[in-house]
Amino acid sequence: MSKLVTFIPKNNAGDVINAMHKAGAGNIGEYKNCSFQVAGEGTFMPTGNAEPHIGTTNQLERVDEIRVEVIFPNYLSNKVLNALKESHPYEEWLITLLD
Repeated sequence: MSKLVTFIPKNNAGDVINAMHKAGAGNIGEYKNCSFQVAGEGTFMPTGNAEPHIGTTNQLERVDEIRVEVIFPNYLSNKVLNALKESHPYEEWLITLLD
């Protein structure tokens, strides 16, 4: 099994989590659509050639984000990562993948 940890803008969290669940993440025994979520504030400053979904180049941004953790069988890694990338609004993602 692998665990994926990522950060999603609060307003987009439901869509991204649903996409990962449809790709097979979050199944534990007889339960499905499992995840762990914690609300917090993300900060970032778009620079150079960034095309931010939220924010303005060279200005510090503060965004309500959700830290999301899901588990899935290793063989679904590509499918789950693709679902995340296709549904996530940011052009850059912070993804931690643990085996």
